[in-house]
Amino acid sequence: MIWNTPLDKVLRTSRLVRRVILDHNLPAGYPVKWGNQWDLPIRGNLVPTGLTSLTWTGQEWIDFINKHLDILNAAKKINMPKENNKKSLQWRVNTPQLMREILGNNETAILGKPLSIFSRILAEVGERASELNDPKLNALMCRLAIYEVSDPYNENYDAELTNATIEAGR
Repeated sequence: MIWNTPLDKVLRTSRLVRRVILDHNLPAGYPVKWGNQWDLPIRGNLVPTGLTSLTWTGQEWIDFINKHLDILNAAKKINMPKENNKKSLQWRVNTPQLMREILGNNETAILGKPLSIFSRILAEVGERASELNDPKLNALMCRLAIYEVSDPYNENYDAELTNATIEAGR
């Protein structure tokens, strides 16, 4: 153990959380705040914690990471064979949330109009893509979270449908 961060106290900063992660050799990064929610990168996957503020103890963070490691390990076992794994890795970008993050930053106020216009045009592209109903185009729209069912921050989010759409577009 490097820092001996106490596990029974609430860790109110991402630096303290990271110290616990390093102390226990867990494969996770710094907690990051997207919008109003904290997420934690675990083995390259950004996992939502459901927290709006850092209110967990060190032990709660360890339990959360271990629980999600079990889930990721189980998912890895049912993935495609290793020779196809490079093809199965595809990045996703939550475009609406990215836009909100950029527009919500006071230092980027000058980008407000261009990004609003870009968002509206992107919404039109999404509408046209849904009309065309092309599997590859639908997969791209889901990977960019342009369709509301593919946006984890939208109330109509459907993870199964999103994953099925992306898989159908490969």
